Amino acid sequence: MPEGHTIHALAQRLDAAFAGTSPRASSPQGRFTEEAALLDGQEYAGAEAFGKHLTIRFAGAPLVHVHLGLFGKLSVTQHRRKLPEGGLAGLEVPVTGQVRLRLLSETHVADLRGAATCELLTEQEWSDKATRIGADPLRRRSIPADTAHRILRSNRPVGALLMDQSLIAGVGNVYRAELLHRLRLDPHLPGRELTEGVVQRVWEELVRLMPYGVRTGRILVDDGDLRRAAALLREGRSGRIRPTYAVYRRHGRACPRCGETVLRATMAARNLYWCPGCQGGLPDLEDPAVARLLAGDVRELVAARPAGSVCPSEVARRAADEIGTPGWRDLMPLVREVSLSLAQEGAIELRRRGERLDPADIGAGPIRLAPV
Repeated sequence: MPEGHTIHALAQRLDAAFAGTSPRASSPQGRFTEEAALLDGQEYAGAEAFGKHLTIRFAGAPLVHVHLGLFGKLSVTQHRRKLPEGGLAGLEVPVTGQVRLRLLSETHVADLRGAATCELLTEQEWSDKATRIGADPLRRRSIPADTAHRILRSNRPVGALLMDQSLIAGVGNVYRAELLHRLRLDPHLPGRELTEGVVQRVWEELVRLMPYGVRTGRILVDDGDLRRAAALLREGRSGRIRPTYAVYRRHGRACPRCGETVLRATMAARNLYWCPGCQGGLPDLEDPAVARLLAGDVRELVAARPAGSVCPSEVARRAADEIGTPGWRDLMPLVREVSLSLAQEGAIELRRRGERLDPADIGAGPIRLAPV
């Protein structure tokens, strides 16, 4: 099934092809003939993606709602046909396969085949349907509070929650497998055992990774792949490189991070791939060893900047990688507590806006960590 980045890319391609036109609409297959007649010759008004759902609007007509499902395809191409004397009405472009809906302009043709859903809706009908679609990482940079709350209350495994389109829209099997591996999360971990910091990090990774899918047409998650694609895009090239995956469809092979054998099972009616060696539960942040690790990281980072200062978030991010938790924000209160203790011992200084703080009265607000 096409993941959300594909639908967003299709919306962009439709806009590029049909903006400013009044395309012919038809149903060569015959299953959408009456609906297509309502669209025929109407001014194109834009396409939008909402997770795996696509809407296409026309001035003076109901909107088209499309969900491709497992087998649907929507092609948008230049037909390179010379416009006949009769104009667009006389233009003929050969049809291949069972085309449910065709849009045809002087330069482009869009053919929809095999979609699970292709229907005309009023704005109110679409609005009612859209309320049942989850938050889309390609439309929102921050996770909605209600979405995070639902995840943190759930007994369902995080691997199933990521595939729930009424919760998070647009994420499919590849992103699920590779994202959870990147963050070292066991896909069987219940949502209620996650933390706010972990949920936030999951969302941030989706917001960071999925736009590459829109721009390149590839699901890219490997850091090396992302750097190569970014360089190609800066050169004005497509960035369509062959992706590298750690666990997706690599069952029975060694995990590139820890060497354990990648496993496959079924979750949320789809194949699930994960590594039992390095994808586990979350560490106990109340373990004294975590505080000792943080104290060591604070000392080391501060010592490395004799003429500068360190943001507590730098310590939290470094320690999160060391202890195997994606939720570095969960460490921030502990970093502040450890830093205060070190300042009281005289090992470091606490500063705010360049001014030294009294460890006995630091008040509220951000702090920096600096050498004595």
